[in-house]
Amino acid sequence: MMKGKLRRVETSAVQRETWINTPEGWRLKLIDDVHPGPWFVEGKRVDPSKPYDPDAPAYEP
Repeated sequence: MMKGKLRRVETSAVQRETWINTPEGWRLKLIDDVHPGPWFVEGKRVDPSKPYDPDAPAYEP
């Protein structure tokens, strides 16, 4: 919920993952080098460093 209403929020990130093959199968060992991608609320890009304002214009970095 954001501002008292359910909203669709989409985020993404690119990251490096290190996996190891164990006798039990593949296991995730480490996630690092994470680069956050854009954030969208109801299809409109928002600035994740600021409080959400549904009336703000789309964020243009």
